[in-house]
Amino acid sequence: MGNEIKYGRKKVNIPSDWNELTKKQYLFVCKVFAELLTKGEKISSSEFYGSKIVLLKYFLKMPLSKFQYVDAEQLACLLPLIEFLDKDITLNKNLVPSFYCLGFKYYGPKDEMDSSTMGEFVSADTYFIKSQNTHDELMMCKLIATLYRPKQRFIFIKKWLGIWDGDMRQKYNQATIERRALFFKRYLNSKYQWSTLYFYMGFRKHNVTTFTNLFPKSTDANEKNVHKKIGNDYGWAGTILEMAGDKFGDLKKTEEVNWFTLFVEMSRQIDKSQQQHH
Repeated sequence: MGNEIKYGRKKVNIPSDWNELTKKQYLFVCKVFAELLTKGEKISSSEFYGSKIVLLKYFLKMPLSKFQYVDAEQLACLLPLIEFLDKDITLNKNLVPSFYCLGFKYYGPKDEMDSSTMGEFVSADTYFIKSQNTHDELMMCKLIATLYRPKQRFIFIKKWLGIWDGDMRQKYNQATIERRALFFKRYLNSKYQWSTLYFYMGFRKHNVTTFTNLFPKSTDANEKNVHKKIGNDYGWAGTILEMAGDKFGDLKKTEEVNWFTLFVEMSRQIDKSQQQHH
């Protein structure tokens, strides 16, 4: 795990994958990327290279007084160690389980959105796709507002009763998203916008790969469409309506089913249908 680097009497471990980053490292990466990507101008090669140097110095934990003596040949050997940041986001855990915004604490989903409902997933996926298509900051903030919510009450009672699922957040409620999104748009540090985006991109990629019969396999020709595909041909809303019924109950109850449980059932039904047609 990681790459151990020694210089002088110091020994540091540089992560080799997104999932090896600590929360502090991850937020620093998001801060650097946010500053680079939100300039509204085309990124020059020198700016991109400069950001990599900043990140390398940070991972090395090397003071500027020493780092200034690192020559070009040494940089050429060290920079490949953080190339994973330039490649596909492999993140499949939430490195930022909570954050503060103007003194208010908000809690995020568990790793791999383990306890999230289908309703929450549909909301998050819809806002994610809209944010990618329109580059609208409000859509990004609605994604954050979907995933990050205030702490639910009476957790200690649920723990005592043995019915707590480990999720700190208030129950998903679509009606609260707009107001919270506007609050985040105005006051939330941009590094948390990017940390949420990268988490969701990693989560989505992980699950697109897992449920290959629900989403077409990514190729160079259709990769763009794979990342933008919403459920089936008539959208996630149609998917929920289709799954509502004897198996999960009415529309409201279906939205409250764990997203993974619903995906497994959808996958099973597709496999069964394909077998019947062969």
